[in-house]
Order: sequence, then C-alpha cells, then structure tokens
Amino acid sequence: MRLFLLISCLFSAHVSAAVYQYQDENGKIVFTDEKVPGSVERKVQTPAIFKFHKKEEQVTKKPESTDNSFTDLKVKEDKGKAKPYKKFRIKKPLDDESYRDNLGNVHLQLDISPLLQNKHGHKIKVEFDGTMLKEQWSTSTITLSNISRGTHTVRAFIVDAKGKRIRSTKTKTFHLQRFSKFFQ
Repeated sequence: MRLFLLISCLFSAHVSAAVYQYQDENGKIVFTDEKVPGSVERKVQTPAIFKFHKKEEQVTKKPESTDNSFTDLKVKEDKGKAKPYKKFRIKKPLDDESYRDNLGNVHLQLDISPLLQNKHGHKIKVEFDGTMLKEQWSTSTITLSNISRGTHTVRAFIVDAKGKRIRSTKTKTFHLQRFSKFFQ
C-alpha cells in the first residue's frame, strides 16, 4: 500500500492533488485521486523534487602555465625483483576449529603482505592432508569443495613461476562436520 501511495505521489500530474482512501466491497483498501462516497481524504507529504541541470561544457584546452615540473615526471614501474613477503598465514580456518558445511566446502583465507605478486608469476599452492593439490591460485581466498567430514590439515605455499617455494604457512588442523553419506 505504501508503495502504491509513493508511486501515485511521484507520478501525479498535480502534486497538491488530494488522495482519497476507501474500502471496497471485498474489504480491500483502495487509494484514488477521485472522491468516492464513503472515502476519507488523506494528507500526502509532498516528495522532495530534485532538478538536474545540464553540466557546463568542460574546458579541454591546456593550462597556460609554463611550469613543466609535474608533466616531466614519469611513473616508475617496478619491473625489478619481487618484494619479500613479510606476512603469510592462514586466517581461516582457525587452528583446531570445528565447523559445519553439509556441502563439504572449506573456505581458506590467507593473509599475505605485501599482496601476492602475480606480475612476477607468484601463485598459491595448497597441501591438503599431506598431499599437494595440483591446482594453483592467484587469490588469497580459496574454496576447496566436497571435502569429507572429519579432521583435516591444510598448509599453503607461495611459489614462483618455476614452482619453487618462496614462503609457506604453518600447518592448520580443522574439523569439518557434515551429514553422513548414509543419511542422504
């Protein structure tokens, strides 16, 4: 009803027109701009009206200043060596954490500082229950799917383009609870 009232106020041709409310033969409340026998006039708060003006044409001519000190500066791209990682740890799951996910999804969140340097070919590799997974990730959030219920270990590595390990996290143990396959 409020939506109807709002729409009727916004699209009415005359903002100060009266709005009438009555109950029809089926018991439904009806709003209209015409006075009907048995209707009650309702006060409607006038909505705020916003006027949009055309933006002035933007000046595209160059400034007349002869000071070139800022235009001569060039942004230096860091194409050299990768920066060393100061922090690399698993934020989630917490160590010895128990949580439930009936689909068996494990959301691994990594804390990496500085951010993973993809331009240098750095990727994330994950060791799950002592086995290195084949996939490589370029983000700090990784989802492992269809993990069986029980106790698991996880560890992450930053590797370079050749697969050489640069940095690793501590091994985290977590407990996944989900419905047994026998109850499906």
